[in-house]
This record gives sequence, C-alpha cells and structure tokens, in this order.
Amino acid sequence: MRISERKLRRVIRGMILEGSGGGGTHVVDIGGGSHVLVSQWVIGHIQKHNEPGEGSVFKSGITEKEIVNLVKEAGNQVQGDGGLYTLKKSGGVGYDLVMSPKEAKKILKKDYSKKNKEVVVKKERGQDVEVLGMRTSLSIEDFSTDAISLVIRPSNPEFLPDDVKEDDEILSCVESGKSYSLLTAFPGNPDIPPASQWGGTSSPSYVVIIPDS
Repeated sequence: MRISERKLRRVIRGMILEGSGGGGTHVVDIGGGSHVLVSQWVIGHIQKHNEPGEGSVFKSGITEKEIVNLVKEAGNQVQGDGGLYTLKKSGGVGYDLVMSPKEAKKILKKDYSKKNKEVVVKKERGQDVEVLGMRTSLSIEDFSTDAISLVIRPSNPEFLPDDVKEDDEILSCVESGKSYSLLTAFPGNPDIPPASQWGGTSSPSYVVIIPDS
C-alpha cells in the first residue's frame, strides 16, 4: 500500500511531537482529518494545578503524557465549536477545592470563619484576579473527586504555538475548521466560571478551599 507524502509527514510529525515527551506542540489526531493541538504553554498552565492554594488540584500532579492521553480519550466527542468535556476516572484524579460559600460553610463548619480567610491571587488572561481563600483543618482527602474537565475550542490562527504557526497542513486544518486546541484542564466541578466572575473577596460567589496537606 502506497502512502502519500502528506500523510507520511503527518505520521512523522505525530511520532516526533507525541513521542518526544516534551519540547513541542502535540498534534493529537481525533479522526476525520481533525486534530487537537496541545501546546507546551497549556501543559505548563495545567500542571500548575498541583499545589493547594489557588484552586482545585490534581492528585500527585499530572504528567504531559497523561494530559495528551486525556485529549485522546475526549477526542471522539469534539466537533463544531468544541466545548467543555468531562471525564470520570475511577480512584479519583484530584481534589475539588473551589465551591460556593454555602457549600463551603456546610463542609467546613467552624473552620469557615474570619480568622481563616485569606486573599488568593489567580491568573486570568495574564491578569491578577483576587478571590477569597479559606483555610481548614480538614484533610485534602476529604475533597477527593473523580471528575476531570477539558476545555477544547477551535484553534485561533492568531494564537497558534510558534512551532506550528507556519505549518501549511496545520493552517489548512485551521481554515477548514478541523483544528482544535486544548485551552485548559482541571479536576472537580465542571461548572465553575472564570475567576473574574467569582465575586472577589468582599461578596464572593466562589471560594478557594485551602486544606491541611
């Protein structure tokens, strides 16, 4: 069976980018001629969900390979304008540490108090956003979750990673609506809005729980 030069380039690129273990943008084939781009910047952003203090976190961190495999698992659902895709992973994938004040008061009880409040600074589109944090004596294991969500949207030609923005095949897929990009991934409640919509520190609609390790 003959293989076209174009297809051969795609296979070689996939082997290099997905098998390298880092350093380049992953081009994840999701079938039908479509793919999902997973940039090193996004991988680094997702891996920041590792230490309690800014929001929900993964159990013992999450590796680059695990992130790519999650995209592969969700890939057959991706179409149209993309969206948020929630997967369930048995055994727990992380800790759900962002919730409404009402829910936090119910779980934390006496720990939900003025003395345990602190300001948490989150990053959103390069800007600092101050939200309310609440420390608790509860163990982080009390917040275990088996839900993980990925946000995947059509690739924007203005924000392609440097190592693929001049790739003719990638650009062709972008123009034909067959290129998607992973924007973020996080454990816990998939319905949490961006931090700028959490109500700040004075009238919060969401708070960050900071448990004992």
